[in-house]
Parts: sequence; structure tokens; C-alpha cells
Amino acid sequence: MTLEESEKQLLTAEEVSLASTLESLRSQRVRLVQSFAAENARARGLTAQIHDTRRVEDKALLASDEAVSHALAHKRDGDLKTIDRLIAQPYFARFVITDRSNPREQELEYKLGLAANPDCRIMDWRRAPVSKLYYEYKEGEEFDEEIQGRDRSGVIKLRHSVDIEGSALRKVSCRYGTFINKDGRWEKRSSRAVPSHQKGGLPQILTLITPEQFKIISDDPHKPLFIQGLAGSGKTTVALHRLAWLLNQEDYPMTSDECAIIVLSETLKHYVQSTLPSMHVEGVKVFTFAEFCAQCVKTSSALFSHSQSGIKLAASAAPAGSERVKNSVAMLRRIEDATNAGPYTEIILNILRNPAELLAIDETKVLDRESIKLALQRSEEIYAQSAVDRSDLALILRLFELRNAGVTRADGSIGKLKHLVVDELQEYSSTQLAALAGAVDNIGHLTLVGDTDQKLDRAMNFPGWEKLRLYWKQQGVGANFFSLQVSFRNTLPIMRLAQKIKSIPLSSKGREGRLPIWFKSHSPDMSLECAQKWLTTALERYPDALSAAICRNAADARELFNWLKPTFPAAMRLGIDSEYSFEEGLVITHLEESRGLEFSNVLLWEVSRNNYPDDPESRSGLYVAITRASENLSIFTSGQPSPLLPALNSGLMRIYGAEQS
Repeated sequence: MTLEESEKQLLTAEEVSLASTLESLRSQRVRLVQSFAAENARARGLTAQIHDTRRVEDKALLASDEAVSHALAHKRDGDLKTIDRLIAQPYFARFVITDRSNPREQELEYKLGLAANPDCRIMDWRRAPVSKLYYEYKEGEEFDEEIQGRDRSGVIKLRHSVDIEGSALRKVSCRYGTFINKDGRWEKRSSRAVPSHQKGGLPQILTLITPEQFKIISDDPHKPLFIQGLAGSGKTTVALHRLAWLLNQEDYPMTSDECAIIVLSETLKHYVQSTLPSMHVEGVKVFTFAEFCAQCVKTSSALFSHSQSGIKLAASAAPAGSERVKNSVAMLRRIEDATNAGPYTEIILNILRNPAELLAIDETKVLDRESIKLALQRSEEIYAQSAVDRSDLALILRLFELRNAGVTRADGSIGKLKHLVVDELQEYSSTQLAALAGAVDNIGHLTLVGDTDQKLDRAMNFPGWEKLRLYWKQQGVGANFFSLQVSFRNTLPIMRLAQKIKSIPLSSKGREGRLPIWFKSHSPDMSLECAQKWLTTALERYPDALSAAICRNAADARELFNWLKPTFPAAMRLGIDSEYSFEEGLVITHLEESRGLEFSNVLLWEVSRNNYPDDPESRSGLYVAITRASENLSIFTSGQPSPLLPALNSGLMRIYGAEQS
């Protein structure tokens, strides 16, 4: 497509702006290198003088100068690293305003990046209040805002987002559309083109943040924040950018080791860990809930009466009845009333040995003597082996907090954390939420993210958003709730299919895309042949994308991996636990491992009656699996398909198979 002259001029202006910025940054780097070398040499010289000087008074004076010189050299070294990062990626947005705040109207240019450089007018988006003009206004709109105590008014004259990689301008999004630089030649991007895959983590959204999302990110740091929203609405990514924003606020002093991120699985942990460096967030620990509990109580030897071992999970899963008891609010209340100073597991056993007291405070009426007896028997059995169940973790953590007025922090000291981000909140029980709230210094220092439509673990008695809202109100804390109801990940056809599965109203607005495909066959061999063809096409058309085949469980994933291995020997890998990799290519994984992740192309393997029966857990599971796909989705069945799939004539899918021949 031939570009219009106005489009060419706009792109040339962006190239000139980048070239000018890079020239300035490189000149600054030369000066910094010289300054660093001089200060380093001076520091070494002072060290040598101290060694040669005999008088104590002279040594003291030189030591003071040496400390200052080393500090300056260290600062120059840090400045050099910042400059190097800026040279590689100086900014992600450029906007120009016509400022009418003063009698004399003036035009001002700003660039937003991950670090500030006043000489180039680059602002750190997390620290610059003026960034709200970029995020909350469109090009051509007038603004009237108070910024840093000063009234500012005017109009947004130009608002561009850019993608700069390795000091080269790769993409420009502006009023004319989106343009991609391919080997030095600019091409206008199709609205249906697949976004480039960001290797190793969550997609970059800094240039795509909506006014609503920016308000969430920059919301009052001293109020608990709840973000609920449908799949693909950017909940987790917004929460992580909020943490990055908080770490850079002067009125919210916090260091990286004073906060933490809690996720559901090892896979999500690796995913988030690989994302944080690209956001210039360093030193923040990411934990699963079990790891967080182990970290927080690791200084304690009060778990068992018979040993000094730390937290070790039992090899076998606990019965559902036992989990229900320990996840109950009644159990939490008894834990918080416990005054005895014995081992934590002995306190839990003593509570279970008095079922009448538990039943008396069970407002839900879901507990009974039989389930409490089962929980007691199970606990006695595993505690004797110096192991605990996952439902014990929150109880143990809460006991530790009550006894020590804090948790064990990363540096080994006991105290409270400054902030916690908790993902997939719908999978947490009341006891877990209480333990997490008890880990922070202020009940307002929580960012909680979830979506009840994606709830898979029915053993966890998540209290629900309204009860959480009421609880925080009772605590005298004005929690802020935000609901994100637009999916930026999924195309509209994919989102509508997922909503049909969950029996929720179908969206009418969203990103265009292809209808999902349903391959119906009567034999696994036929399904496998079709799957090989579909995946081959996906990998050929989208070589830079991350694609996935999602099975119901780990055993099916391993089996499918072995079947497909001869066809895709190089591009394919197994995605289970620590084996996960987020590079481009094909991942064979299963439902539990895929939650929280996203892939350009997704193949759902054997969506059968056995794998997805008509029950709430299967509905949520299939909803989660479908919404992992951002662009293309195929569903494969052989034999009896899941009753959750819509009718053949629903218009929500394209059908291929024996019935269509």
C-alpha cells in the first residue's frame, strides 16, 4: 500500500525526533564515561593516599573525601547504565501540547519513557504528573488540569505511540493508523494483523493504556484496590504497572524488597518474573501462595511438637471435606482467638478436637461433625509425618503473624510488607485473604486482581466481591473497586464463544477477528491429522508468535506432545511447571498451566463430554481455555463432544467434520 504524502512526512518527523534524541543521549554518554573514569581514578588515588598517610587526622580527612568520591563514581556508573537503557529504548510515546496557561501561548513537546532525561525532554511516566495528559486525552482534545499545584489548560496537538527497539524505530501509531518499519520500508498495518509477540512475558501495554486503566494505575496508594474484569481485559498487567508506579512515588516510600507479588502457579511466577525487568522493576519477589507462606514463617521452629522442620506439603491431596473445614471462616475466627503458645499444628488440632465450638460460630452452616472429624484424622496423619496440607498454610501464616506482629521479610527481619499484589483472587479462601492482609503494614496496601468467571477451584470459599467491599467498609478503609469489561486480548468472536459457554451476555463490541473453528471427527487419528495441519499453518503464518495446544490435564498434554513430536521436532516444547518457555513457537500444555497466559493461536484438544461435562467447574475451565487465544482458536473433538459447546447452527463457530461433508 502506497503511503500518502502526509503519512510520509509524519513518519519522517518521528525518525528525525528519534535521531536527535539519540545524538543527545550518545553525547551525554561520552561525557559520563569521562566523568566516571576521572572520579574512579580520583577515588583510587585517595585510597592510595590513605594507605601511605601516617597521621590519624589526615587519614580521617582523606577517608571522608574518598567516601564522597566513591559515591560519585557509583552514581556516574548508575547514570551510565540508565543512559545505555535509554539509548536502546529512549521513549515509547511522544506528544505535543499547545499550552494556553500563560498569557503567551506556547507549544511544548514531551516524551514518555522508563527513565527521565531532562535534556531530551524524556519524562519517566511513573514520576511525571504530565503523563496523565497523554493517557487521559486524545489528539485534538482540550484539557484543563491541575498538575503539580498549577492549573494547566490547552489542547493535545500531537499524540503518538512508538516502538523503539535497539535504537531503531520499529512502529508508529498515530492519527493515520499504525505503521511498521520492515527492513527500512514503512508499511501501513492491517487492523487484523497479529501483534508482535513479546518474548518472555506479558505484552507491553504502556502505549495502549486506556484512561480508565491509567486511573487504576495511579489511584490513591493508601487504599486497597480491587480490579475485577473479564478475561483479557489487562487486569494483571495493569496491577503490575500500578506496582511500578507505586515504587516511584515520593509520598509512598517503598523499596523493592518491601513488596511482593502472589500468583497461583510456578508457570505464572516465571511469566511475571520475566516481565518485570522490561518494566524496570527489579528486586520484587514473586511467590506462589505456598512459597510466600514458607518465606514468611521460615524463621519459626514452632510448627510441630516433634520436629524442627519447615513447611512441607503432604504428598497426597486432602479430602474435600477436610479442605472445606480449614478454609472456613469459622476456622479462621478460632485461629484468631487462639491464645496458647504451643506449636502451630497443635493449635489447629486442638480447634478440630472441639467441633461444637466450630459449629457454634459457623454462620455458613456448611460444616458438620463428620467433616470436622475427617479434618482431624487427616491432620493427625500428616502432621505425624512433619507435613501439612495446602489448607493449613493460611492458618499457619496467620498464627505466625499474630504471634510475631509481622512476617519474615526478604532480609530475614520480622515486620510487615509495604505492598502486596495478589493475582487470581477468586481462587483464594477467606483464610488466605486474611493471612495476606495480615502481612502488610496497612490494610490499604493491597492490590487484588480477579475474575469470578474464571474460578476453577471449588474447594476455596472465595467470599465474593460484595463481601470484600463490605469488609473493608467495616474496617474503616474506603477500598476502590474497578471493573474492566473490555477484552483487549481476545477478538470479539473468541470472546463471544467464551461468554456463551459461561451463559453470560454476549459482547457486541470488540476487536474484529475470525470465527473459531470446531473440527468434529469420529476418531482420534482423524483429529490428530487435522490438528497437525492446523498447527503447521499457524506456525507458518505466524512464525514470530507464541501458539499453544491446550489439553484438559497433564497426562493428555504429555500424550499429545509425543504424538506431535515427529511433526514439529524443533518448534515444539512441553509446557508443564518449570519446563515452560515463552519464546515463539508451539507449546503443548494443559488447562491449569495455561491460566493467566495468552497465545496468538490456540488449539483446544479433545473438548469431550468426559473432559468438560456440564458442571460449573468445567464451564469455568472451558471459558479459561478459550480466552487464552488472542487471534485464532480451534476446538477438536472425536466421539462425544462436551455438552457445553454451542449448537452447530449457533453461528459462533465454523464447523468442519463428517457432518459437513
